[in-house]
Amino acid sequence: AEAEAHVREALGIEESLLGRRHPKVATRFVNLAQILLAQGDTQEAENLLLRALELERERYGEEHRNVGLVHRCLTDVCLATGDLARASEHYAAAVRIYAPVFGPEHGYTKDLKRREVQLGEPRGESGRCC
Repeated sequence: AEAEAHVREALGIEESLLGRRHPKVATRFVNLAQILLAQGDTQEAENLLLRALELERERYGEEHRNVGLVHRCLTDVCLATGDLARASEHYAAAVRIYAPVFGPEHGYTKDLKRREVQLGEPRGESGRCC
């Protein structure tokens, strides 16, 4: 709860100083979504990640690693809610971005590949994002 309060405070400050569409705001949305997912609040986590996805796509285009990160996090949210179809869609988007950007041996790519197993088993509220 303390971490959530601090991230919400930072988000408010960054939105005020930098504007609602700044890339740092998108990063803060992802940070807050990670905390909320760990607390079991999948709905707000997903809403924040969808906002981050919009900002990252707008700023960097569809194939940027930041967009891949948000898809990776959305995979975790969808796994936590048991929505395997959407988890698979986000997973496929993340792999499409990560593989050429980082290569098959990079830790990010390997971590993402581990989610293939989880696509058959929803993790419930104990899921972790990114």
